[in-house]
Amino acid sequence: MTSLSIKNNSKTSRSSKASKASKVNNLLISLELATQEKLAPNFKVEKKIVNLLSQCIKSISNYSDYSEVIGIFLQPKNNFVTSTNKLSYQTKTLLKDLQLSKTKLKKLCQSATPLKLAHYGTSYYFSTQEKMPIELEAIFKSLSTTSSDYIINPLVKLNGTILGLVIVTYPNPGIIPKLNSILPIITFSSEFISGYEKILLSSETLLLKKQPPPQDLLQVDNYLKTLEKTRQEFVAMLVHDIRSPLTVVLGTLDLLLIQSRKKTDIKLTPNLNALINNAYETCKQIIHMVTELLDLSRMEYSPLQLHKTSISPQELITSVVEECYASATEKQIRLNFGSSPDLKPFLADQQYLQRALVNLLSNAIKYTPERGEIWFEARAIKGNGDQKILSFTVIDSGLGISEEEQSQVFDPYFQASNRKGQLGIGLGLAIVKKIALAHGGNVSVKSQLGVGSAFSLSIPIDL
Repeated sequence: MTSLSIKNNSKTSRSSKASKASKVNNLLISLELATQEKLAPNFKVEKKIVNLLSQCIKSISNYSDYSEVIGIFLQPKNNFVTSTNKLSYQTKTLLKDLQLSKTKLKKLCQSATPLKLAHYGTSYYFSTQEKMPIELEAIFKSLSTTSSDYIINPLVKLNGTILGLVIVTYPNPGIIPKLNSILPIITFSSEFISGYEKILLSSETLLLKKQPPPQDLLQVDNYLKTLEKTRQEFVAMLVHDIRSPLTVVLGTLDLLLIQSRKKTDIKLTPNLNALINNAYETCKQIIHMVTELLDLSRMEYSPLQLHKTSISPQELITSVVEECYASATEKQIRLNFGSSPDLKPFLADQQYLQRALVNLLSNAIKYTPERGEIWFEARAIKGNGDQKILSFTVIDSGLGISEEEQSQVFDPYFQASNRKGQLGIGLGLAIVKKIALAHGGNVSVKSQLGVGSAFSLSIPIDL
């Protein structure tokens, strides 16, 4: 397949007998060849793909019970390998040297149990109790978890090219996985493939001498929309399945705490009361996270519908501070806030804008150490020509963000390397950016490690 040239692709597309699928295949092959020939080595594109696979692996791990998830992106030499756990040198070497074709993959998976899900794809269940191919047996034996079976999901492009593999440890040896248990694997793998295709179709990689026919691009676009719809359905199902039982748990804990404060038979020791309070707060945070997941998914699928009303900047800032004040007080953080006295009311969607500012201020409080300091202000600045911009800025004295990572902080699911271990999945700032863009504005960050960060949300003033 890699021997097909751009010239051959042109001939194929002109053939009246070529099928629609063939046209799409040739388009994607041509795009990939152009990328390899004219961008190699394009480290920016490579970094995007690497980050995309890392996000895929993290998402599978976050939304499943699998103890170890490994992602492999196939390359001519030294495959890229990422994992939720630290891999041994032997495992890394085996995975980096692994080479696959469609024929070889089919042969490797002959002894496996196929797990087919309509419109999603096929994963393969490997039981360590059964005989398996030597290559896979060596890999599985080298992994730290020896008491598990394994599920492999090939990362297959629209044209049939194998991009890589996702391998997960399955903790119930001998029991064939139920189809709903592989949904996170297949869904986030599909999202990776979709993102990969978008990278190839972006302006950075669309370097063909002759632009491909519009109908071919339309077919690829329809394919990407199908993958997006699949992801939407999965996210909605996931949020419902998590949020509903957690709401019941939250209500029970709340009732228990209320009754314990009254003169009833329920009496809690200080330690037990603290444990229940922690469980209550954790449940609230998880419900908040899954709600953000659903909201961001909706924002990506369709543009925000804004309901603009006249808003006082001073009252908006006060409302945001009141919502976050308890968190700041708990950490004894000094919170300074205010706005220019001459700021007049402006038109915006108060619910969305307040949510974006609460996200920014909550983040600042979350990553500022105890007895730190935060500044929150609004001011009018000059835009292009006679345009006026209203800028909300949150400055903290927290951990700071490295220069290399600042360009990624508004990407969904991204978390800075010095913020690992904190409860969250990296959606708050992505939502902030969506809200800012919907208002015709934008967000930005300036930060220095060990000093702090300054986040600004700016929107044009619509009087």
